[in-house]
Amino acid sequence: MLVVDFFTLPLEHWRLHNLASISSSAANDLIRWRSGEARWVTLNVDGALNPSSSIGSAGGLLRDHEGSWLLGFNKHLGISSTLEAELWGILEGLCLAWLHGFERVQCQTDSSEAYDLITSRDASSSPISLVRAIANYISKSWMLDYVLIKR
Repeated sequence: MLVVDFFTLPLEHWRLHNLASISSSAANDLIRWRSGEARWVTLNVDGALNPSSSIGSAGGLLRDHEGSWLLGFNKHLGISSTLEAELWGILEGLCLAWLHGFERVQCQTDSSEAYDLITSRDASSSPISLVRAIANYISKSWMLDYVLIKR
C-alpha cells in the first residue's frame, strides 16, 4: 500500500482522491474559508482525537475579514473525547479573542453537537462545565456569533 504524505500532495490531487463522490461545487464549499463581515474577526476551531489512545488536542486561528492570519493556538488535552476537544478549541479561541480585544467575533465550528450545546438557551446552566464556560463569553461586552460550517 502506498502512503503519501498529505502535505506533499497538490491540493487538486487530494481533492480528486478524497472528494471523488462529491460534486465539484460541493467540494469547493467544503474546503473554502468563509470570510466574515468587515470589522469582524473569524475564529476557526477544531478538535482532534487519536482513536487508539484517546489523546485529544484542540486548535484554531483568528483571521480578519480578508482572511489574513491574526493569531493561532493549539492545546494538548490528554485523554478526552471529540466533543471535549471541540469545546476546548472554542473556549480557548474565545479566551484568546477576548484577551486581544477583538470586539466582533464569529466563531466557526464543524461540530454540530458542540454548536447545538453552545447555542442552546440552556447553555449557561449546562451540566457540562466547558459549555457553561463558553456561555459566559456571550454576556461580555462584544458581539459574538456562532456558525456551524460544513465539513
